[in-house]
Amino acid sequence: MNYSELAFTDAIKNLQDRLGSRLSYERMEKASFVDGLTDYETGYIAQIDSFYLASIGENA
Repeated sequence: MNYSELAFTDAIKNLQDRLGSRLSYERMEKASFVDGLTDYETGYIAQIDSFYLASIGENA
């Protein structure tokens, strides 16, 4: 799954429209599609011993 498919639900896209940021995010969605993690991300994850978790969505 592409990150933007997960992060930008219809409700989030509507909110972006209302706040005026949708066009920027739409360009980003079209320009960056990676299915899964790249070598850069897996290398970074392999060398750390902690994690950060942040989330926001239509369900809070």
